[in-house]
This record gives sequence, structure tokens and C-alpha cells, in this order.
Amino acid sequence: MYSAINIGGFALGIAACIVLALYIKGELSYDKFYANQHRIYRVIRVTKNEGERQRGVSVQHPFTDVLLKDFPEIEKAGLYAPHLGFGAGSAEMRRSDRLDNTHEDKLTFMDQSMIEILEVPFIAGNPSKALTQPHSIIITRKKAEKYFRDEDPIGKSFVLNDDPQRTYTITGVIEKLQVTITHQFRLHHGTRRRGVLGK
Repeated sequence: MYSAINIGGFALGIAACIVLALYIKGELSYDKFYANQHRIYRVIRVTKNEGERQRGVSVQHPFTDVLLKDFPEIEKAGLYAPHLGFGAGSAEMRRSDRLDNTHEDKLTFMDQSMIEILEVPFIAGNPSKALTQPHSIIITRKKAEKYFRDEDPIGKSFVLNDDPQRTYTITGVIEKLQVTITHQFRLHHGTRRRGVLGK
């Protein structure tokens, strides 16, 4: 009994250490695959609300223009807005030539610069022009297979929330993103109505 308690406790201790080490290794591996990882920065917005200090990453669209103007050392700045307050979040969506809607969540606004900064891996479409036009959208391979199967999705379109004013043309298909990436997304329709559908 004495030996069993000692050996069992020792084994549990080792197992716990291994699990913790793997967890820490996983957390530290986020965003390490970017070729320019040491040159990419995320802006944190600090505000006060009723005396309470709050931190966030959402900013208004003109902010990137100001960054580029006032800080010449910044080569490129982009916007990424996954929050409901910016019109993102979730929506009912369908192919423009179909009537049945499907619920999609984690919709995110993103602009062309963010596609380039995050080095999004394209399978089809032009990475340098994918989100340059209003009402454009990029989808992942998985979503392309879900909605279009054997069809070429480039040039086809989605309607969000049965609103004809929210029709987005597919301009690119991207590969599934790595698990260890901070910016996980499903549907990205960028600022000024441009975006991406993923995962």
C-alpha cells in the first residue's frame, strides 16, 4: 500500500507536469509561423468607462490612415473587427441563386491589408486584390465544399440575412488556417463591406 501510494503519487505528479508543459508550449506557439512575426504588432485600445479601465482591439476605420500618416516607420496597417458592434458576429446566409439560408457565426470584417499582413494562404483567387473592391468575400476550402461542392466558387455570391443590399461576391478561396493562430475566422467581409468566409 505504501509503495502504491508513493508510485501512484509520483506518476500523477509527472503526468500533471507533462500536461502543463504541453499546454504552455501550445500557448507559446501562437502566431510563430508568420515569416514576419517579429515585425507584426497588434494595437491595444485603452479606454475608461465610469472610472473603469478597459482594453480592447477594435478601432474605427480611419485609425489605420492616421497610423500610416503619423508613424512613417509603419509599413502597412490593417483592420480586423470580429465584434457585433461593428456589424460582424453571426448571420443567416445563402447562395444568391438559392432560397435556403444557413446560420454562420464568427463573421468578421477585414480589409485587404490584413490579408497581406496575416499571410492568408490562398488556393484560388488573387491574394493581392481579393478584398480591394466593396462587397467582396473570401471563403475557406471547407466552406467552398459545403456551399459549392464541385463548382468553382470564384465569381459566385452570397446573400446575408436575406438582404439584397448585403450580397457579397467570392473573390478567393483560402486554405484552412492553423490552429495556433490568434485570428480564427469563418466569414470575413472586410471594412467598407469586404471580407472572408472560413473554417
